[in-house]
Amino acid sequence: MYSMLFVTMALSTYNVGDKISQEHLDVTFDICFGDDETVSFGEYENNSVIYINMSATWWIPCYQNLLEGDQAYLNWKDNSRVKVFTVLDAIYPTPGCTDCAFNCSGWASAPSGSVDANNNPISPPIIDDGREPDKVIWNWFPDTGIEYPRNIFINHEMEVYYIIEDDMTALEVGVIIQLMLDDMPDVISGCTDALACN
Repeated sequence: MYSMLFVTMALSTYNVGDKISQEHLDVTFDICFGDDETVSFGEYENNSVIYINMSATWWIPCYQNLLEGDQAYLNWKDNSRVKVFTVLDAIYPTPGCTDCAFNCSGWASAPSGSVDANNNPISPPIIDDGREPDKVIWNWFPDTGIEYPRNIFINHEMEVYYIIEDDMTALEVGVIIQLMLDDMPDVISGCTDALACN
């Protein structure tokens, strides 16, 4: 769906402090696991903060860190001002296999991941970022030698708040999310009593 946009998108990269361009905020991405079918980050401008865990199906440390990513999602999924996503690289179609680790549902239901009381997978919405040369989100954020995992934090003004190229615990993710929330104006955060809100 978005492969034709790759030529212009590949020319733009973001570092901490950069604002995501309107062109990129308007891009619609397919969600291959989650309640919604698509997402555009622009719909969260001025009302939410975003945490993106960028993982690759072919990289074992990403697979081993699934529980932490799932827990970060669980910690924040009921907060309407926080959006948590997994951006997954190299999702391979596997005919006849619904739980293979190299496809979207397989990643969400991986043995190292989380499940609810009914044994359904608990996972952040998963965005399929495609494969080279058509990856989009991956190309927005330059790496410094460690391709994956990559953790991207975007504040309510759609500015890159933090980029961390390493495994993160749910607690570490939560600290940065809370810092972004603390920076939101009260009128956006819904908090009108500074003494009552923290």
